[in-house]
Amino acid sequence: YILVDWLVEVTTMKDFSSQVLHVTIGCVDRYLSRHLVPKAQLQLLGIACMVISTRYISREILTIREAVWLTDNTYQYEDLVRMMGEVISVLDGKIR
Repeated sequence: YILVDWLVEVTTMKDFSSQVLHVTIGCVDRYLSRHLVPKAQLQLLGIACMVISTRYISREILTIREAVWLTDNTYQYEDLVRMMGEVISVLDGKIR
């Protein structure tokens, strides 16, 4: 619930639509149903799914650099790009 709460906070702060939030959480859920993710990387997974979701749904996108900043620089640019690629691969490109 901590991850979802943080994603709601980011969605509100960035003024994204509720659809972005729902697609993001759906991606996280589907990814987690196929792969185990260490607790320390759940935020990385969540923000990667949000970056991907904004590119599919929103007029305003969440940039990778901004996403890294939103995680208080817990992860590096390369970590996020790698996770985004993994999410897209695991979900076979079916984001919605």
